[in-house]
Amino acid sequence: HTVPINTSAVKAEADEGRMFLLVTVKSTNLGHKGNSDLYTIETPGRNAFTLEYRGTVFMPFDVPAFTSLGESFDRKTLDRYESLKGYLYFDVPASFNVSEAILRVDIGHAGTPAWALGRCAGEADSTA
Repeated sequence: HTVPINTSAVKAEADEGRMFLLVTVKSTNLGHKGNSDLYTIETPGRNAFTLEYRGTVFMPFDVPAFTSLGESFDRKTLDRYESLKGYLYFDVPASFNVSEAILRVDIGHAGTPAWALGRCAGEADSTA
């Protein structure tokens, strides 16, 4: 992808045969430690995410914290009940089929959850 820069904005265009896939991610701090102790959490940084598609792993690319489309998702400290909703930006082939993609995030000791994109929550996995 190319990123020509001028004094007012950054513009990104996908290269020939490529497109940008934007994935919306939302993280909310719902917890507490008990004994009325409140605590903060840190959301994973964008480098903790991977997008898997037909044996290839894509990493989100760096973008400004805010774009014309809204806030970009990245590491942030959240107080209880506070949320962060933002985009991850991936440079993928123009033939990319979202229904075959899996988004993973490494959250350290808590594991590596994965989401099948293009599928609604609770929808059965037809490949199982």
